[in-house]
Amino acid sequence: MRDHRLAWLDQARWVAIVLMVIDHSLVFLAPESQTATLVRTTVTRCAEPLFVFVMAWLVFERRQGVRWKRWLQIVALSGITSALLSMKLGYAMADVLVSIAIVSPCLPWWSRMSHRVTLTLTYLSAALAVIPLEFGVVVFDYSPFLVLYQVGVASWLRSQQFASIVASTVVVMIAASCGSALGWATLPTLLIVLLGQPVAIAVLLLGRKRRWEIPPIALTLARWPLTTYAGHLFILTLLP
Repeated sequence: MRDHRLAWLDQARWVAIVLMVIDHSLVFLAPESQTATLVRTTVTRCAEPLFVFVMAWLVFERRQGVRWKRWLQIVALSGITSALLSMKLGYAMADVLVSIAIVSPCLPWWSRMSHRVTLTLTYLSAALAVIPLEFGVVVFDYSPFLVLYQVGVASWLRSQQFASIVASTVVVMIAASCGSALGWATLPTLLIVLLGQPVAIAVLLLGRKRRWEIPPIALTLARWPLTTYAGHLFILTLLP
C-alpha cells in the first residue's frame, strides 16, 4: 500500500513533542520545584497518550503494522532512553518506548479481531494498567497494559464511541481504588487517564477539524519522533 501521511496527525504529534520536551526539561532541570511538579502532574500528562493515539491511529488508517525496521529502531532506542532516564532518576526503569515495543507488533491484529474481543481486551487492559510493574530492580515507567488500553481508546476514538471511553475510565477508577487499598501506587496511571487522555483526545478532535500551519522545522521533528525523543534526552543529560 502506498505510504501516506495524515497532516493533522503530524500536528498532533508536534503538540505531544512540545509537551514532552517541557516535561523532561522539568525533570532534568527543576527536579525539586513544586511548580514543576504541578505542571508535570497536570499540563504535560497528555504527551504520552497523545503519542500512542497518533501511533495507533496511523496503523489503523494505513491498515498495516509497524515495519520491522521501525520496530528494531524502537527497541534499540528504548535501551538508550531507559538508561538516560535511569541515570537521572537514580533507579532502573523501563522507558515508555519499552512498552511501545511490546505492544506495537500486536496492532495489525487489532482491526482484524471481532468487536467483542477488542472490547474485552481494552477493558481488561484498563483494569490491569493500574498495577505497578517491576521486573527485578527495573520499574516500568508506563505499563504495557496502559499502552494497550490507549490503543483501544484510539480505536474507539476513530469510530466515535465516546461512551466506551467514559465507561473504560470508570473501570480504571474502580481498579485504582482497589489497588490503592492494596497499597499500590496507582496515582500516576490515574493522572494519565483522568487528566492526560481527555486533553489528548481534545487535541486530536480539534486538529482533525481545524488545520494550522506549523514551521517546517517543527514538521520535520514531528516526522522523526524517535530521533527527536532520544536526541532531546541526550542533550538534557549533557546540561549541567
